[in-house]
Amino acid sequence: FLQNFVKENTTCEKTPFSISAECAIIGSVETLHYCIRRENPMALVTTKEMFKKAYDGGYAVGAFNVNNMEIIQGITEAAGELKAPVILQVSKGARAYANHTYLVKLVEAAVIENPDIPIALHLDHGDSFELCKSCIDGGFTSVMIDASSKSFEDNIALTRKVVEYAHDHGVVVEAELGT
Repeated sequence: FLQNFVKENTTCEKTPFSISAECAIIGSVETLHYCIRRENPMALVTTKEMFKKAYDGGYAVGAFNVNNMEIIQGITEAAGELKAPVILQVSKGARAYANHTYLVKLVEAAVIENPDIPIALHLDHGDSFELCKSCIDGGFTSVMIDASSKSFEDNIALTRKVVEYAHDHGVVVEAELGT
C-alpha cells in the first residue's frame, strides 16, 4: 500500500521524500499525505519564478519586512489561508537585531508549516557586497543591492559584482541604481 501511495502522490520524480515511521504506522491516506507534505515542504523559491507566475496569472505578490517570529507567523499564516505567494524581506537592521541565523531558521519553519505556498527570502536594501554575499551564502533566494549613496559608476560596479556572485548561486538580484 505504502509504495503505491508514494508513487501515486509524488509530484516530482527528482525530489525524493521521506516518511517517518510514525506516519506510516498511523496508516490513513490523509495522515500519510499530511506527513509527506510536512516532512518535504516546498523549498524557498526565487522571486524570478514567483514574478513570472504572478505576471502570467495577473496578480500581485506581497513583500513584507520581518524581524521576529510573530511577524513571520502572521504573514505566512495569512498567505497560507489565501493560498498566496509571499516575499519575506529582511533588512540589514533586522539581521543586526534578530541575528541572521534565527531569521533564516524562522523562515524555514514557516516553509514547513505552510508547505503549499511559495515563499521567497529577500534581503531588502543591502548596502555592501559582503552583506549580499552573506545572505546569498546563508540561504536567501533574492537580494537587493542599494548602492544609491555611491557615484553612479561605483554603484554599477558594485551591482555588477553582486549580480555575478548571486547568479552563480541561483539567486535573483534587485538593484537601486539611482542616486
